[in-house]
Amino acid sequence: MYMKKRITNPLEKRRRNNRKTQAQVAEFLGITQSQYSRLENAECSPEPYLAKLAEFFNCKENELYAGNILVELENDFLNDGFKQVGGTYHEKKPDHIYLNIKGWFPNHIAQEAIDYLTEHMEAEVRKEQSAAQQEA
Repeated sequence: MYMKKRITNPLEKRRRNNRKTQAQVAEFLGITQSQYSRLENAECSPEPYLAKLAEFFNCKENELYAGNILVELENDFLNDGFKQVGGTYHEKKPDHIYLNIKGWFPNHIAQEAIDYLTEHMEAEVRKEQSAAQQEA
């Protein structure tokens, strides 16, 4: 299943809004694509590149990581329609469940999901206990 990656970095959001590749931005900055990737992933300081980045993205240096781009990122986050609920059981941890819950849910739906998973976890525990009693 394809899941759309949620963008959380203002530089990446600006780049994608402008339909540019990392390689194109890197070429403008005079660095490699992998160096630019490290900027987007916050693995190195953007300080030496702020003026050129502002020029590339047609904004002021102090707007690169602030202002409307942050509003866009927040709106993307708040309007993310992807929802996922799941749980995994393992025989070596019969009294545990590995939960994977992601997305925005109304409170009543979230409670229903928790109740559903709790019921199934309890059923798995009873099943394991019954199997253990039969073996004994």
